[in-house]
Amino acid sequence: MTQASAEATSAISTARDQAVQSIERAAADAGAVATAKIDAANERAEKIIVTTAKLEARQLWLVAASMCLALLPVAVIVAGVWMAVAGLITGAQWALDVDGSVWLGIGRWLVVSMGLAGAGYGLFASVRWVAGLVETWKGRGMPRWPRWR
Repeated sequence: MTQASAEATSAISTARDQAVQSIERAAADAGAVATAKIDAANERAEKIIVTTAKLEARQLWLVAASMCLALLPVAVIVAGVWMAVAGLITGAQWALDVDGSVWLGIGRWLVVSMGLAGAGYGLFASVRWVAGLVETWKGRGMPRWPRWR
């Protein structure tokens, strides 16, 4: 009986050792598979991050270009108003500096009025251009205003 008991204990011990080894191998294999899957997921995530960064850079340039295109007409109008006011002030000072000569004063005021008319037309054309751009940007196609064109 002792011999049977010893054989049973030995068999149980061997079975236990084999079970432990099998469990350790299964855990190592599962760990290797999990690590491989995590590495693959990390590689995919890095590719996605790189692609997203490229798209963000493109979007940044598109937004910057859109902002420049939106601000260009405003800058043209502001510059036109600024030049018209500066021309009026400078022209009036120049036209008033005639030292009592009536004909020189009349001639200078004619020149100043022609310059102001030109600046006014330039401002009008700029406003018309901006209105055409806004109409185009609204998605209506080519501008139809002004009708006399």
